[in-house]
Amino acid sequence: NFWLWFCSNGELYFTLTAVKNVGDKAAESIVNAREKGENFTSLFDLTSRINYKSVNRKALEALICIGAMDSLPGNRNQLLNVVDDALRYGQKYQDEKNSNQVSLFGADQQKTMMNEPKLKELPDWKESKKLEKEKEFIGFYLSGHPLNKYRDELEAFSNIGSLYKDNVGEYKIGGIVTNREVRFDKNYQPWSRFTLETLTDKVTILAFRDTYEKNKKSIVNNNEIFVTGKMSERDKDNKEKTIIMNSLIPLNEVREKMVKKLHIRIDYEKANPQKLKLLVNEILKKYSGKISLIIHIID
Repeated sequence: NFWLWFCSNGELYFTLTAVKNVGDKAAESIVNAREKGENFTSLFDLTSRINYKSVNRKALEALICIGAMDSLPGNRNQLLNVVDDALRYGQKYQDEKNSNQVSLFGADQQKTMMNEPKLKELPDWKESKKLEKEKEFIGFYLSGHPLNKYRDELEAFSNIGSLYKDNVGEYKIGGIVTNREVRFDKNYQPWSRFTLETLTDKVTILAFRDTYEKNKKSIVNNNEIFVTGKMSERDKDNKEKTIIMNSLIPLNEVREKMVKKLHIRIDYEKANPQKLKLLVNEILKKYSGKISLIIHIID
C-alpha cells in the first residue's frame, strides 16, 4: 500500500505519498508501471512507462532528492539535471507509441529508435546537501545525520541526557539551529528564540539581548553550534524544556576549545622502552599541540 507508513519485520517502509510534492496519482502511476513490467532501468525508462499527466516535474525532483532513484544510473545531481529532458523523452515516447506512425513497430524497436539522452558528467552532492534535501522533502534525515561527524565531541561534552533531571546547574548541548526567530523586548532590543536539533532530541533555546548580540552571526538556521545555559524556571515542570543560553561555540571548534587534557592509557605488558620511545619521539613530538598530555601505564 503506497498511501501509508508501515513496519514489517522491524523495518520501516516510507511510502511514496509521504514525500512532499508526490501525490496519490503520481504514486499510483509509478507503482502500476513497475508492477506491469520489470524494474526501472533508468530515469528515462521510468518516464516512458508512467502516466506523464500524473507525474510532474516536482514529484520526480522530490523522489530524486530523497534517494528513491539511487538504484538508477547516475547520481542525484546528474538525475536532477535531466528531469525536464526525461519528461520530454517519456512524453514523446508514449505519443509516438500511440501514433499510427510507429504502430508497425514493437516497443523494443521503438526504444532502439529513440536513444535515451546521456547524463552529463557532474559530481555527486556532498553528504550535507543530500541530508538537507532529504529533510526538506520527508521531514527528517534519512541516509545519515549531519551531526555524525561530531558524535565524539557531543558524547564527551554534552549533557543533554540530563535534560529531564533536576538540579543540573549548567546544560551543554550541541546541535543544528532551526526555526530561528528574532523578537524585540520592551526596550526594542532584539533577542532570539530557536530550536536546537541534537542527535536525539529537540530543545528550545532563548538567547536574550546581550547574549544574542554577541552571538547573532552564529544563530542562523542550519548552523551547527554548541551552547551552554540554564533551564528556564517557567519550564521546569513541563515536558518540553527551554534553555536560556549563556554562551555559544561553533561545533567545529568544540574539540579545540574544550579539550584540556589528553590521556593515553597503555597496558604495562605492552609498555616496553622501545615502544614508548617511538611514541614520544616519532609521534607526539611530530604532532605536538597546546593541550597537556598524560600517559598512564596500567598494571
